[in-house]
Amino acid sequence: MLFGETGLDYHFDYPIELQKKYFIEQIKLANKYDLPIIIHARESHEDVKRILTQFPAKKGGIMHCYSGPIEMVDNFIEIGYYIGIGGPVTRYEDIQKIVKKIPINKIVIETDAPVLPPLPFEKHARNESSYLKYIISKIAEIKQITFEDVVTYTTQNAYKIYNIK
Repeated sequence: MLFGETGLDYHFDYPIELQKKYFIEQIKLANKYDLPIIIHARESHEDVKRILTQFPAKKGGIMHCYSGPIEMVDNFIEIGYYIGIGGPVTRYEDIQKIVKKIPINKIVIETDAPVLPPLPFEKHARNESSYLKYIISKIAEIKQITFEDVVTYTTQNAYKIYNIK
């Protein structure tokens, strides 16, 4: 089980202080029930890191569809987070550099359906779980490992974070 997606999104005009307040409250709630959290961070990675350092989630979680600065990815791993990789890895060199940098045992695969489809699909096409193979293939290419190895490692990672036996 997991708590669900929470975090900060500075892309849209939502009150930032209110977002921070509810983010902290959701971390506390996840801790109360001993659950990992999925972090949504859009244009807010510095504040997310600051809050997660000040109010740690006991079970860690996943940095959902990570698109933050490459310089910060190690910080999130160090404080107990896996890095979620989705369709953008097939399109953007900065995400590919992040995948190259981080260990495979810290990556989970995500669709973020119905948005963010991988290539070869149009950028604004509907995304779905059957497209995961494109994300896995790209990670395998970047990491220079087999498709099967990516599946094995990322499945093990998901089992760990979701506490699946």
